Amino acid sequence: MQTKTLHVKDIHCKSCESLIIDTLKDIGVKEMSFKGSNLTITFDEIKTPFKKIKETIEKEGHKVK
Repeated sequence: MQTKTLHVKDIHCKSCESLIIDTLKDIGVKEMSFKGSNLTITFDEIKTPFKKIKETIEKEGHKVK
């Protein structure tokens, strides 16, 4: 398992956070938590590659740093 912290742009409210969390759960991300625009995730790189996580967040209309 890997843990990474990402900066997600354009997080305006709890609804934005919830949408991203629900979407990431659907692709296999195990743990997630937001602190402002920072999202900390725990995931299995073999089952859910980081590239897929980033693409999933960006499909929801947010940029990832």
